[in-house]
Amino acid sequence: FRSICLVVDNYLKDNPTSYPIILSLENHCSHPYQRSMADLMKEIFGKKLFVPTKGQRSGEALPSPEELRGMVVIKGKRPP
Repeated sequence: FRSICLVVDNYLKDNPTSYPIILSLENHCSHPYQRSMADLMKEIFGKKLFVPTKGQRSGEALPSPEELRGMVVIKGKRPP
């Protein structure tokens, strides 16, 4: 998992104006490991990781792909 995140981060360093990279996670890991994965993504991607605001999670408009250039967007179900 770490290797994949590093490859994506290197791509974004070389192509900072690319449209957002969307990582679709099919996650069947335990909650502690999911937390480890989230911490790893925060560490590697830093400010390039799109984290929606509370308002955006509640229905406010999300940024356009144009506004998310050079960022990573995670698609997946939130843990129960």
